[in-house]
Amino acid sequence: MPMILRKLRTTVPVSGVQATGIDSVTDPAMLAHRLLNLEGRQERRFFDHRLRMSTMHAVCVRSQLLGLRNNVSSMENLPVSLRVTFDIGNAIHLFLQNGGGYLGKNRLGWWQCLACGHKLFGRQPAAKCSRCGALEGAFQYAEHALHMPEGVPVSGHIDGFLEVSPGDIRVIDFKTINGDDFQAMTAPKPEHCLQVNGYMHYVQMDDTLPVRINANRGLLLYISKKHTGRFLPFKMFHVRRERMYLDVIEGKVAEFRHGLDDPTYLPQPLQACEASTFKSAACRSCSTYAYCLAALRQ
Repeated sequence: MPMILRKLRTTVPVSGVQATGIDSVTDPAMLAHRLLNLEGRQERRFFDHRLRMSTMHAVCVRSQLLGLRNNVSSMENLPVSLRVTFDIGNAIHLFLQNGGGYLGKNRLGWWQCLACGHKLFGRQPAAKCSRCGALEGAFQYAEHALHMPEGVPVSGHIDGFLEVSPGDIRVIDFKTINGDDFQAMTAPKPEHCLQVNGYMHYVQMDDTLPVRINANRGLLLYISKKHTGRFLPFKMFHVRRERMYLDVIEGKVAEFRHGLDDPTYLPQPLQACEASTFKSAACRSCSTYAYCLAALRQ
């Protein structure tokens, strides 16, 4: 018998294994808790000097300015349930962006060579990297980050672009959604339409893109988290450029820019905060709550 097999038989017996503490755990949830990393996570949040397009619908410009001026940061708790929700959403995004099985040849965007970092815009490269010679599989999709001119305090990462007909390139945004909400959905959510409107509007000011993007029409793709095989897990909606969304965005951006330029300027508090006389849970949990009340007393 070869020596390697004789050694394996003496060190890894196939019978007579002693039961360990973990073998007595029969509850499936408890077993997962024992063997998986189910710790919550804390993340420190800082206030940015730009407004993020993904949270534009809900951002409080007053809080954003107060946070910047007072160098405020806060710890945000991320329990494991929320971690899993975010991780599933991120995984689906990566799968759609990097796998051609669904978006196919219509998919456009930036592709980065993992070997040398070289980036190029277009369809997924079918050849090796022209700079370092790495093979096709070395390329990974890289979301486009908005690059704004001086004085436009906006940031955002666009999920992707689709060329729906020759020369007609549109922004597409992916949203994973609860299965029950997905089945009932007959129209896109307003906050998501606002986000895509913002991308369509501000990408026109971005001179780092080598192609022209449709400024009037975009797309929203919803993916169900509860796919059983009975229904198609995708729903796609047109998003048209609408003045009511752009008015909200441009109003917030103008207020924020005013506050950046003038350190004495603060927008009025949110109506919901005033209606609760600043006693609601949302108010009290705001990391700039004390600064907001102090500014009102001045």
